[in-house]
Amino acid sequence: MKKKIYYTAGILPIAAGILASFLTADAGYLLLTACFLCCYLPVFSGIRKKYEDDLIQISDILEQLIQGNGSPVTTETADSLVSKLQAQTVKIHAIVTKYNEKLLEEQEEVRRFLSEIAHQIRTPLTNMETYLSLLREQELTAEEQDTCIRAVEQSERKIKFLTESFISASRMEHRIIQIRKERQNLRKTLAKAIFQVRRKAEEKHMEITLDCPENISLPHDRNWISEAAANLLDNSIKYSPENSEIIVRAVKNEMFTQIEVRDFGMGIVDDENRIFCRFYRGSNVNSQEGFGIGLYITREIVKQHEGFLKVKREADGTSISIYLPC
Repeated sequence: MKKKIYYTAGILPIAAGILASFLTADAGYLLLTACFLCCYLPVFSGIRKKYEDDLIQISDILEQLIQGNGSPVTTETADSLVSKLQAQTVKIHAIVTKYNEKLLEEQEEVRRFLSEIAHQIRTPLTNMETYLSLLREQELTAEEQDTCIRAVEQSERKIKFLTESFISASRMEHRIIQIRKERQNLRKTLAKAIFQVRRKAEEKHMEITLDCPENISLPHDRNWISEAAANLLDNSIKYSPENSEIIVRAVKNEMFTQIEVRDFGMGIVDDENRIFCRFYRGSNVNSQEGFGIGLYITREIVKQHEGFLKVKREADGTSISIYLPC
């Protein structure tokens, strides 16, 4: 039908032009004008109606998005402007939906984070209140007073450690802390990590052996990688028996440099991947002091260095490796 209208609209002006050539100028002008109005007004009206329908469809799709009634349905299949706008609108809807889902996940993560903070801090706070109450209200011997004071100090250290760990984890997770990578000697970085935990190792009469060639260098932030390695060492010291050994080994290949921390402790009995989750602690370490946040921070540090971690169960202990790009 549309082709017939366009064909008629094209033929009639030609015929009118031929007829007008036999008339006076004014009569010919009037004839051509009348012919134009008769022929093209229906065409323009049809085009206008078509675009009005298209705009109504687009308006309906946008209204669906505003009302949150799910993904809009694309009705156009032809390669037209409306079909393109509909497809782009569907893409925008998918992007907005994904963003909202991520926002809800982050809100839920914040809620869980605050709940864990309250749970983890409640015990040392309660201990501090109990021992301070004993110091104020009871007549204690010098030895009992000293025991209460040490208990309060221990709880204070736990709260300080938790607070600093929570702040570090939050900053890492939200990229507030910037990693400044420089090509530098890895042995010095690992030596710094060992120095950080030396006192704990000495208390358990443990030996830490460093096996790292002097010539290994790679781009990394010394402060943060040393903290990541120190967290692994602290974990090994905590869950290994007295008079045992921890081996820190570094090996460089074409793509990655591996930093391995090998201990001879109680090992892992649960899913290896879960040990890097925040606040996770294995079922076989409940008797040991800890909060399950050190390995999580290590994972975030390594991730920001574009590296990864690998855990391996050994017959007599555990091996955890950091892989960093060369």
